[in-house]
Amino acid sequence: MSITTIDEKRLFEQIKYFFTEPRKVLIEIAQNSQRAEATKLDIWLQNGILTAKDNGKGCDNAKALFVLASSDWDEEVEMSQNPAGWGTMYLFSISDMVKITSNFGTVTVDCTRFFQDPGYRENIFETVDSKNTLDGFFIFAAIKVDLIEQISQEHELLQYFLFDITLNGNPVKRINMVDLYAPTAYLTTSYKGCDVIVLGNNFKSRSEEHTSELQSH
Repeated sequence: MSITTIDEKRLFEQIKYFFTEPRKVLIEIAQNSQRAEATKLDIWLQNGILTAKDNGKGCDNAKALFVLASSDWDEEVEMSQNPAGWGTMYLFSISDMVKITSNFGTVTVDCTRFFQDPGYRENIFETVDSKNTLDGFFIFAAIKVDLIEQISQEHELLQYFLFDITLNGNPVKRINMVDLYAPTAYLTTSYKGCDVIVLGNNFKSRSEEHTSELQSH
């Protein structure tokens, strides 16, 4: 006997409750730009409208925007970062309307209908305007009124991305984690092209305790 392991209707009706921190959407956007090898990301959040434009490789297949756990990333990103394929749903869950333009074209989403109407979801690809394309990735989103203030508070973590980001026209000051923490780190190394910094004041003491135990035996 075969069974359906996912109740799609209920999943999409409840998905908004999965994203309990709307303010993190800016981090999701920046992370996707970084994965697309963007060198610049411009974010505007004014009068309830969020726009974001980067100069990365863009998205070739709109399927990655609407299919849960789907991904349009290359093999290197998949192997090194293991993206979950939920980022767009994060944006949809906090917005009334979202318009996205990239290599695949342009699509406009009524977010309430997308989550509540299976027929609307099934036909969403038919609404893609494949002639209206844009290099990079562009987002225009009308944020839900009660969430605007929460999102506007989230900008400090943008400082840790290693490419140029502006917020409402102002450059986001970049913080280099290596320069900040390496002088006092217990260990610095690298993994798959990324700097790894191990912090903690008690690593040395634990190591000394372990050495003393070995010597006592």
